[in-house]
Amino acid sequence: TIEESLFEWLGENGIATWGDTDGYDATAGDFPMYTTIQKNVFRELGIYQKQSSAVGQFKAALTTIRDNIMFNMPRAAINFNDVVGGGEIIQGNLIFNSCRESGDHGPINTWDRQAYLTTLRDGSTKSFDPIPRNIHHNFIFANYGGSQAVDNDDGSSWF
Repeated sequence: TIEESLFEWLGENGIATWGDTDGYDATAGDFPMYTTIQKNVFRELGIYQKQSSAVGQFKAALTTIRDNIMFNMPRAAINFNDVVGGGEIIQGNLIFNSCRESGDHGPINTWDRQAYLTTLRDGSTKSFDPIPRNIHHNFIFANYGGSQAVDNDDGSSWF
């Protein structure tokens, strides 16, 4: 759990979750699961690295991102790079002044560029189908370059 922290004036991401897979096979479970990110403040991020976010998720699953305040960053506040397992809960966040230096996505940006084989849906059956993600009860301003609050880009789904 990462909670009640202040992330400010950082050159890149506030938090990045990153696991490992054997190509598309994630059945070994060698990636972060059940991470909780709550009650944090993220501001003035991405000063040098413009492809940064308050929370960037790469090869991780079952993450809860709730009750955070995220503002003043060059691109999306929350970015999902892929769909390893799914099951994320994004709720109760206040997001504004994101996408200040970009304009082709939203404050929450999803890609799903790679499907991964896991057993997370039922605990035993190998499947490329992830657990759906649940985004609800957030207060999001899609101002600056944000084209919509949640941008399901590059054919992403399961949200």
